[in-house]
Amino acid sequence: MSRVVIDILFSIAVLIGLVLHYFYTEDMTVGEFYIGLMVNYVGTRYLLMSNLDYAVYDAALGSEDE
Repeated sequence: MSRVVIDILFSIAVLIGLVLHYFYTEDMTVGEFYIGLMVNYVGTRYLLMSNLDYAVYDAALGSEDE
């Protein structure tokens, strides 16, 4: 469970950094901003799905041991 919380906090931190960079420095184009948002979304989905795969795999191995 803690891996999920850490992954969510990491993705929120990256998102906040991306938004702050876009709005305060203004040296990023709208296209680059959208690409950054999409990469953050895909990365977050990958992290969360890998945690889900790990939990399912761990549960499957645990049920075989019994």
